[in-house]
Amino acid sequence: HKIEEELKDILKIISEFEKLLGDPKEIIETVRRELLELKARFADERKTKVVKGKIGELSDEDLVAEEQCIITISDSGYIKRLKLDTYKKQGRGGKGVKGQELKDEDIVSTIRTCNTHDYAFFFTNKGKVYKMRVWEIPESSRRAKGTALVNFLNISQDEKVQAFLSMDNQTLEEASGYIVFATEKGIIKKTSMADYANIRTSGITAIKLTEGDNLTWARISTGSDEIIMITASGQSIRFSEKDVRSMGRVAAGVTGVKMRDKNDFLVGMVVVSPKEKGIELAVVSERGYGKKTKLEEYRLQNRGGSGIRTYKVTEKTGTLVNARVHTDTEISDLLIVTTLGNVIRLGSNEIPSLGRDTSGVRLIKLDSKDKVASVAEVLEEGDEEES
Repeated sequence: HKIEEELKDILKIISEFEKLLGDPKEIIETVRRELLELKARFADERKTKVVKGKIGELSDEDLVAEEQCIITISDSGYIKRLKLDTYKKQGRGGKGVKGQELKDEDIVSTIRTCNTHDYAFFFTNKGKVYKMRVWEIPESSRRAKGTALVNFLNISQDEKVQAFLSMDNQTLEEASGYIVFATEKGIIKKTSMADYANIRTSGITAIKLTEGDNLTWARISTGSDEIIMITASGQSIRFSEKDVRSMGRVAAGVTGVKMRDKNDFLVGMVVVSPKEKGIELAVVSERGYGKKTKLEEYRLQNRGGSGIRTYKVTEKTGTLVNARVHTDTEISDLLIVTTLGNVIRLGSNEIPSLGRDTSGVRLIKLDSKDKVASVAEVLEEGDEEES
């Protein structure tokens, strides 16, 4: 009896299917109804993106997540890429955290925040420039030593990276601005960005250097900005960018700031817009002291002078090691790196605003053998950074 009942049910289903197959309109209606039922049960937002282009063609850029990161370069030429949240914010006067396992006598000389999709420009002590994508720099842990730069760049044994600049693809393609260079001895030079669009793997000349001088700073400018140069002895000069004419790549540049003595050298060069308000110059000394001073305290001067005092250097503070600008429209933190590899991250509101002729407050507590090596600025909300 049970078997007969099952047979009846099967024959009934067969009859319904035969009827369905004989009516194309009914097939479409059935498919539509069942798809709507599936949509009601399982529908969610699309997880993939439809992009117009040839099938099967993916660039390296498509495969790399676009995110902010930190790049550090050590004095002996080791580079690494870190996640932006590697260094948590700490209070002023702390000792910081261990940032990198370094070889004996090695220090972190450059630290910068940028985007993984940016182009990285490396300027060496020989006055040459090399280019690569930031994502090509291997990501490392905070304590890792990093990878030798000679593995990425076709540089000679006696060549050393002195300045590092990052630029997004749009800025590079537009090539509407300039790259401003400054050397250790206070020489300044401005070259059109278009001259650096095509850089071969063996590098190209960026500036002609005099014997004993080193290229130490590189910045992007619009052509109508102002330049501030700061020396280790605490002197500074502010002048119009128009005082520096645009030159070709192989030119040597002109005097930006005149050093007070042979032991003095440049520790900072910043580019600011004369239209921007609420700008302060932040400085950090080798013994971990620092402050901010309003830009209004720095009068516009002619290029080539010895400038005016921006910091009162004492035996307790040591000489200046870094200077950068801070604006009240940006919420930013400072990353301070020491010669022993310690790193502290400070909110800019923890650095007091003081007059030019002052020594500031202690920002990081240092052992007697430790000194500040470099400083970077991390802008919150994923904005672009300064270094």
